[in-house]
Amino acid sequence: MTAPLTHTTFASIVSGTGLQHPDYPHVRTVVQGVINDLLEIDEGGILVRSHRTNREDYIEAGRFRTWWEHLTIHGSASLHPGDPNNPHRWRSRVVGAMLLAGLPNRLRQVHGDTIELQR
Repeated sequence: MTAPLTHTTFASIVSGTGLQHPDYPHVRTVVQGVINDLLEIDEGGILVRSHRTNREDYIEAGRFRTWWEHLTIHGSASLHPGDPNNPHRWRSRVVGAMLLAGLPNRLRQVHGDTIELQR
């Protein structure tokens, strides 16, 4: 059973406050460095806002489970949408960045846009 997402669960993924929206913690995408504000975190997922598009998207907790299951089976995952090693193309760059930042002792960046599970 996977533990529910909570604010504490993702406390380690934030890298300070965003430049455009200083009231919110944020995470930067790995390759492009796009800031995504973390607007809300609840058991169901995380609401993010991209500084590039200003679009808000709710990333469901299940998306993180999909990525984690892919990583445990395949050992790595591409952050590039549509790549054969990409677990799910929707918001993959920010999901990968959050996982990488939140699990620094379990994941590492390799080959630019790929993250790898450290076993």
